[in-house]
Amino acid sequence: MVATDDRRRATNPAYEGVNPTPTRPSAAATKAPPTPRVTPTIPTTEGSPHETDEWFLFVVLFGLSMDYHAVILSRMREAVLGGATTEAAVAHGIKATAGVVTSAAAVMIAVFSVFATLGAIEFKQMGVGLAAAILIDATIVRADCCRRR
Repeated sequence: MVATDDRRRATNPAYEGVNPTPTRPSAAATKAPPTPRVTPTIPTTEGSPHETDEWFLFVVLFGLSMDYHAVILSRMREAVLGGATTEAAVAHGIKATAGVVTSAAAVMIAVFSVFATLGAIEFKQMGVGLAAAILIDATIVRADCCRRR
């Protein structure tokens, strides 16, 4: 059998360069390369917040809070121009806009809560963060402001 294979190799150009007897690789060739030294890192999960998430939440909430304050301050200014004292104008501005501010906050909380049901983890984090912050801003912060007056 070996002789016929040799004759085929000699007469057929397709067999050129083919070794008739299989060889095993040497022990040095089969040795696994050394594993690289791995430095320990802080483990993270797939759902960990991105480094810009906190800044995004801060900027959006700051803008929404300033919109609330623009509405409240415009009512305070109207009261002052009408002859009210500063304390009476502040109380009037907060009381006159309480319904509008609370309704707007309720709508935004509902909308941002829907984000928490979406598939992407970024939307879930943004929705929960914004809804919680607006809820705190519309209830605790505004209530504390009204209680002081």
